[in-house]
Amino acid sequence: MNIYVDFDHTLFNTTLFIKEIKKLIKEDFRKPNIKELEKVIKENKIDLKKYLYPDTLLFLSKYSSNNLILLTRGNLDYQLFKIKESKIENYFKNIIVVNQYKGLLNLDYKNSIFIDDNPKEIESILKNNPKKVIRLKRGKYKDILLTNSTIEYESLLDINLKKDR
Repeated sequence: MNIYVDFDHTLFNTTLFIKEIKKLIKEDFRKPNIKELEKVIKENKIDLKKYLYPDTLLFLSKYSSNNLILLTRGNLDYQLFKIKESKIENYFKNIIVVNQYKGLLNLDYKNSIFIDDNPKEIESILKNNPKKVIRLKRGKYKDILLTNSTIEYESLLDINLKKDR
């Protein structure tokens, strides 16, 4: 069984990252220039691990021997840059960056668990009848109410994947 985990707002405090980097970068941040971003981060000695939520490394350490797959949506270079600089890539069997809703992918949903924060992503995944979907209520979508019966947690440490299988 695969366990798909989202990155932004699930493992990584993207809101805080963007807020702090916007103060240092000179361009429109909606489409960041990776070279400029790398330069700013290096010049300011910013460790992206500080943007991981406090429960992220504990969760990843606990479940890294399972089939953890990082499944995130966004700009490929930007996402891979944040993941690499956060130093979490070794916890995952695979890293997948897509530019479409996760529910549109060709995955074995019925034998997979998905952990995500985004209600629209969750809705798209649910259409494929996955084994389980877990919503993490944090980040920019934390106050949006779901219209389905998805299990919700506020911390990764509240998730028990051995029980939730």
